[in-house]
Amino acid sequence: MKYKCKKLQAGYYEYRGYEISSFESNYGGGITIAWNIRNLKEDWIVDTVNTKWQAKDLIDYYHLEELEK
Repeated sequence: MKYKCKKLQAGYYEYRGYEISSFESNYGGGITIAWNIRNLKEDWIVDTVNTKWQAKDLIDYYHLEELEK
C-alpha cells in the first residue's frame, strides 16, 4: 500500500500519524534547511532530517519496527 502526505498548510504535512514540518533558516532567505518529524500521539519531535522524502522514509521504518514487535 502506498501512503500519501496530507498537506495541512504551507510547510506542514501529516503522514501516518506523524507531522512533518519544514524548518527554515533566516540566513538563507527563508529556504527550508531541514524537516522535523513530530509524533502526533505523544506530541514530541522524533527526529530531524534533510528532506521531506527522508522524513517519509523514516516514518515508514518506524511503522515496520512497530509491526515487528
